[in-house]
Formats: sequence, structure tokens, C-alpha cells
Amino acid sequence: MGLLNYFFTFEGRRKLFTFLVRRVTWLSTALFFIGICWLLALPKDEFNIPTRISENALLPGQVQTHFGGSDYKVLNAFRNEIRLWQQLDDLQRVEGVQSIFRNAGMKSARQHYNVSLGSRQYAGINVYGLLEAPRGDATEALVINAAWKNAKGVVNEGGVAQLLALARYFRRWSVWSKDILFVIPGDREFGSQAWIDAYHENQDTNNIEPLTLVSGVIQAGIDIDWYGEANRYNHINVKYEGSNGQLANLDLVNSAIHIAKHQLGIMPYVQNVFHETYPARLLTMFRALASQAHGLPTGSHSPYIPYKIDTISIEIVGNEHGYHDDSSLGRIIESIMRSLNNILEHLHASFFFYILITTHRFISIGTYLPSAMLISICFTITGLSLYLKITNKAIAKTKEAVAEQGVIKDTGPTADEKKVIEVRSFSFSRTLRPAAIVTIAHLIGLTLFYVLRLAVRVNSLNVLTTFLLFEYCISFVGPSLLAARLNRDDIALLNSFSQLVLGMFLSAIATINFSLALSIGVMSFPYSFIGPVHNKVQQIPIRVALLVLTSPMSILYLFCTFTGIDWRDVVVDVVFGYEWLHVWTPLAIFGVWWPAYFLTSVVVSG
Repeated sequence: MGLLNYFFTFEGRRKLFTFLVRRVTWLSTALFFIGICWLLALPKDEFNIPTRISENALLPGQVQTHFGGSDYKVLNAFRNEIRLWQQLDDLQRVEGVQSIFRNAGMKSARQHYNVSLGSRQYAGINVYGLLEAPRGDATEALVINAAWKNAKGVVNEGGVAQLLALARYFRRWSVWSKDILFVIPGDREFGSQAWIDAYHENQDTNNIEPLTLVSGVIQAGIDIDWYGEANRYNHINVKYEGSNGQLANLDLVNSAIHIAKHQLGIMPYVQNVFHETYPARLLTMFRALASQAHGLPTGSHSPYIPYKIDTISIEIVGNEHGYHDDSSLGRIIESIMRSLNNILEHLHASFFFYILITTHRFISIGTYLPSAMLISICFTITGLSLYLKITNKAIAKTKEAVAEQGVIKDTGPTADEKKVIEVRSFSFSRTLRPAAIVTIAHLIGLTLFYVLRLAVRVNSLNVLTTFLLFEYCISFVGPSLLAARLNRDDIALLNSFSQLVLGMFLSAIATINFSLALSIGVMSFPYSFIGPVHNKVQQIPIRVALLVLTSPMSILYLFCTFTGIDWRDVVVDVVFGYEWLHVWTPLAIFGVWWPAYFLTSVVVSG
């Protein structure tokens, strides 16, 4: 207790502060590894909790489902119809779908879209039908979505057949208090985005047609993604990640899992992981973090979530020897829609920030957020330490200069004289040059992204290669030229401001997209201890190697080498995501990560 009281005294605080400043590298490294260990411990039961239904009005699994029997024959008939449509052009296919909607007594409409970026082009027709609620007033709606083609570019035969059969089946029931929209996007990648943008009048009218048929506010939805031609399956995989790492409300995910498992006896999974051991949970967590970090849509359901429409995708892999037929999937969707039909408002009682590690356990934001915050604090305390070192050094120099001029007497300065010395010792003007360089570095990063967008639009391999060479020149030549014009104090201040800004950005991003902040923080961690070389010539190769390995372009190269994906496809995906899918991950890369790397290069060059 006496030791604790001592640290509350002025002398105790000064000594503790001096101790921490001198050992800030060890402290920041310790915080980094504590954050990593915290993350690795999350799959343990002590750090996660069982899932639960927070919205009592949902009542999942409490209704008697009736889809089946003759509907099974309808499903098979629609499958045969879809096989015939595959031989037709888009217009004939859309006419066939609309005729089914109209024969079922529903309104139907279509939407054309045609967008392109470089070599990437998406052109197609979205077709949809509207079931008007017998007990509603067209102010609220639900969505069932099934893209014409799945992620493999193969026709989503089972999903589209399921949607058409459900549309015909739901039309016979008078229980609906919300309109139901049955949407068949032309493709999985962009069709849903074009449709939901137009629904909210947020589309580019030059490339995407407006919708001629709309309903009320969409509250929730389900996407059906079926792989393979077999009409039987063993299990379902539930996907819940939206664009920019946003997630569907946990109540919707839990309802789908509960209905499948307990009402129909079908095993549900998340992230396609089928075990519950610690390694399996860790794999599930890392897959979830990876899909949220890049921010790109993970399915046809993803574009809905940023519009506050809680949507999940039920993914099925067909298996001729499966235990369940496709009519059981219809009963799952029927039960989910009946539950959503009960609620009077948007789902809000459960979590929007979470990590599912199994179908029945999840990690809440209050448990996983500290790991990213601990990593971001590494940069903050490093920046503060560097700033205090340079200010204390300046104060000491000023005191020496004043003492030499005879201002300070043998009796020592008074309290007022100390204030004058400290204020004059470190003027605000000395911080302007480093602060300006930090600002310029961030502007250069955003400018590079703008140039990259132009390069992708040109659709030339030579232009993209030239851009990469241009980026490397800026990254390696620019820091050397800047460092030559800065003195050691400027370099130290520049390093301090760079660390502080990086820590600030990561802390802010972590509250929006935890996975993205964590990824940037881990890859940028070496920047917190790579300082000026000065006379440490033997450390130059090590620091330069660390700097090169953690640069954004090196990470891109390593990622493409490891996954076998062409780097041009990655670049086009990133730019297309920003241009058309409203994904802001590139802004974090070029506005936060790249400037931090560039400024660290300046520091090392100094």
C-alpha cells in the first residue's frame, strides 16, 4: 500500500514515467503479444458465451411447417424448367420466371444493369416478384433471394427452384403481415447490389435501371445458395457476413440454426467447419475475421446488410446420398419467414458485433475488442514516448543555454522561470514541418489509390505494372529525399506523429471493422520499433528487410504467391469493390497502412 501511495506523489509519478519511457519498446512489444494471446484464447469456453434468442417475438421453431408433399413434385418440375432455361438467352429466361410469378398471382418486374471496370464486366437482368401481404399495408417487407449463378459460375439450380416453389406455396397462405419480395439476381457478384441500390434509389442511373415495382421497408431476408445438381444434402452452412465486415443481427442467425437443428434435425455449420475442438474453433474464428477484414461481399446476401437489412445466406452442397431432400430446406425457410413475420420492427435486441466460433457459442464485442485495442495502444504509447523524449531533450538544452547566459542563478530558477523555460524550449512551430509531412503522406496514399483506379479503368497490364513501379519509386526514393532535408529532431517528431496517428486510426477502425483494424495492426507492428538507424550501421539490413517485408505491396505479393491468385485480379477486385460495391477497405489500406509504411521509411532513411 505504501508503494502504491508513493506512485501518487510527484516524485513517484516522475520515476514511474521515466521508467516506462525508457522501456517503451519492451512495453509495446508486451502489449502486442498480450493482444495476440488474448485473441488466441477467445475460442476457450471461458472467453465466449452460449448463443440465445434475445427477441422474444421471433419464437423460432414454434410454428407447424407444411411445405412438402406435392411441393416436392413442384420443386422437381422447376428444376427441369431451369435446365431448359439454361439453353435460352437472358430475356427468354426472365420471361419464363415472370410467367411463373404471374401465374401464382403475384406482380413481377425486371431490372437491367451493365457495369464495367477494366476487364471486369457485369451485365444482366434481375427479375423479382412481389407477394402482397393479405394482412399488411405495404409498409414492411421481407426478401428471399437466390442468384441465378453461384460463386463457381454455375447455375444455382436448387436455389432458384426453391425460391419459385416457395413463392407459389406462400401465395396460398393468408398469414403474412409483411410483403415478400422474391428476387433472382442475374449474377451473384453484382446483381444483388444493383437491385438493393436501386430499391433505395442509390444507384448510378447510367448503368443501373430504377425499379418499377417496390414495397415497404425491408426488414430481413434469406439468400439460398445451392451447389451441385443433386436434390439431396447432409447439412447447411450459414453465412452472415455483409459488405465492409458488417454482420446480420445475431438473432436471425440463431433462429436459422435453431430451426434447422431442433425443428428439422438438420446439422447447421458456420464457416464450413464441422468440429468443435479448439483448433476447429480457432479456424472458424480466423475464417470469420478474414472474410470481415477484406470487406468484400461473401455472398448474394452481403449487399443487403449495409442497408440495415439483416440477411443470411443458407449454403447447401448437393449430395445424391444425402439424408435430407430439398423440401426440408423449404421447411427451414418457411419457419424462418414465419418467425420474421411476427416481429413488429427491425431486429435490434441482439448483437450486431460478434464472432461465431460454433453454431451455439459466440464471442461478444466486449470480449474480442481488447485484443485490437491492445495492439493499437502499442503505437500510441510509442508515439507519446518519442514525443516526451524529444521535448525533454529540448527542455534540457534550453536550460543549459539559459544557464550559460546567466539567467539562472545559483539558487535555481523560480516556479515562474521554469514555466517560461519550458514554454520557450519547445515552440509549436517546430512541430509544423513533421506534422505537414504526416499530412502529405496520407494525401499521397489517397492519391495513389486514385491513380490505381485510373490504371484499372484503362485495362492494360502495362499500365498496372507501371503503377506498381511508380509506387515502389515513391516508397523507396521519396523517403530518402525527405530524410535528407530533416534533422534528427524532425525525424523523431515525424516518427512520433506517425505512431500516434496510426494508433488513433486503428482504434477508430476497430469499433467499425475489428478484423480490418487487427490485420493492419499486426502487419504494421514492426513500425513501432523500427527507428532511425543513425550510427547503428549493422542494423540497417535488418530494419530495411523488416520494412520491405511489411510493405503493402510485399504483403500483396506474398498473399498471391500463397493462394495462387493473380495479383491483377486482386487489384481489380479491390477497385471494383470500392467503385460499385461501396467497400471502403481500400481507403484504410491507402489512407492508413500505406502512409504509416511510408513515414517509417522516412524515419529509417534518416
